[in-house]
Amino acid sequence: MSLLLGGMALRRQRNSHPAPEKPMNHNHRPVPALLLALLSCAGLHAPAALAADVSITLPANGDFVIKNSVGAERLRVQRTGEVLVPALPADTATGSQLLCVDGVTGQLVHCAAGVGAGATGATGATGPTGATGTTGATGATGVTGTNGTGATGATGPTGPTGATGATGLTGVQGAIGVQGATGVTGPTGATGATGTTGATGATGIGATGSTGATGPTGATGATGTAGTAGTAGSTGLQGAQGPTGNTGPTGATGPTGADGPQGLQGPSGAGSVTLTKMINTGSWAFADFTDAAVEVTASCSAGKTVVSGGCRVTAGRGGSYFEGGYSSAPDKWTCQYTVYKDLAAEASAMCQ
Repeated sequence: MSLLLGGMALRRQRNSHPAPEKPMNHNHRPVPALLLALLSCAGLHAPAALAADVSITLPANGDFVIKNSVGAERLRVQRTGEVLVPALPADTATGSQLLCVDGVTGQLVHCAAGVGAGATGATGATGPTGATGTTGATGATGVTGTNGTGATGATGPTGPTGATGATGLTGVQGAIGVQGATGVTGPTGATGATGTTGATGATGIGATGSTGATGPTGATGATGTAGTAGTAGSTGLQGAQGPTGNTGPTGATGPTGADGPQGLQGPSGAGSVTLTKMINTGSWAFADFTDAAVEVTASCSAGKTVVSGGCRVTAGRGGSYFEGGYSSAPDKWTCQYTVYKDLAAEASAMCQ
């Protein structure tokens, strides 16, 4: 086959009417002569064609092009080695496999697993939380168990008393309290009785003499006896109680006593505890409460009692000292602070 194409190329060079160089096109040769040459070579070299590769040698500066019946290019091999398929850009057919090339031999092969897959994208932002569903209806009370209330098991023996824990460190000294108001001034004592006026001496006769020189100061008289002690005044009102110091660490727990025998299981109860949170807020300007102790109290609604509570600074953090939070009444929770700058805080009461 290579000999045939070589002869065809040679014949073209000897053509007495050379044309401008174009890609190989069989339409420029007489069809009967070309077919006769191809059939003759096929008959003479059939064994060799079946056993050898088909080699096509292109003319200088020529490319290998395959066209369809209307002249549209379907495959082009450039003389520099590039392979083009011009119909692919306009082709709308799709497939699910990638095609790769062997970097050494140039063979077209299936791509290995993972080739062409991009890096995993970053996790998308979490969507907003959905609205809270309505509370379901309370289920019916369960049937009371057949067993009655079991007898209480005997109390196990008391374990030995644990060793006394070490005394906790002395708490930090609290801030100096605000000076109390000045007490009320006591009543003015009664005025002593006026002494009697001495009798006027007789007037001397004659002109008044000049004033004599002042005599020497007389010796100090002896100290008089002390008067009787007055009765003691009544005891003043007791001052407000200072804040409780920090609790020392708990001592080690003694060993647990042996368990008593287990009593019979009582009936299963049903029900739930519902807590209501009540909040109250307060704010104080440092100019009005300089180094002063202030408090804010949250109160439960009527008929409810406080179970626990909390305290939170909402403005002015770092400028106050938290004195503590406590149940100031069966239905109240109070938070105390000492003001060192403008402060806003809230108290929360958990009520049942």
